[in-house]
Amino acid sequence: MVPLKRGATLVEPEGKLSSVYFPYSGIISLVVQMADGENIETAMIGRDGVFGATPALDGSI
Repeated sequence: MVPLKRGATLVEPEGKLSSVYFPYSGIISLVVQMADGENIETAMIGRDGVFGATPALDGSI
């Protein structure tokens, strides 16, 4: 288990993801910064989800 603080950034835009996360409690929020500087939430991942699986597989199935 990896403790994360509220508001922690898991990966920066164009950054390389180094871990796969399976949230045990709370949520992971995917946020996109728009061209005008505004941020929008595009997805939420909870206990039944995973964050970072695709990069971990290098896009393979």
